[in-house]
Amino acid sequence: MTQTFTKTQTSRQKGHEMSRPGEKPDKGKMNGSCNRFACQAPGATWYNHSTERYYCERCALDINNFKPPGDTFLAALGHDLCTPPDFERQSKP
Repeated sequence: MTQTFTKTQTSRQKGHEMSRPGEKPDKGKMNGSCNRFACQAPGATWYNHSTERYYCERCALDINNFKPPGDTFLAALGHDLCTPPDFERQSKP
């Protein structure tokens, strides 16, 4: 059976936070814990433009280094998936 996905609000967009045992309450938030469950290091400041969550620098760079062949999303985005905290200032003239 093939699943079809439509553009609807996610649980997070509706204000529902999903969590599981062992997950820190500040996971994925700016200056909180890294959004990767296996990491959850403090000081997450790198923004992921796909998940709309924050990651520590090490995990963000790991995510950026994964580039699947034929991925058109990253090309259309025009920059790495995860960007550092000063990205907005860097990209403005």
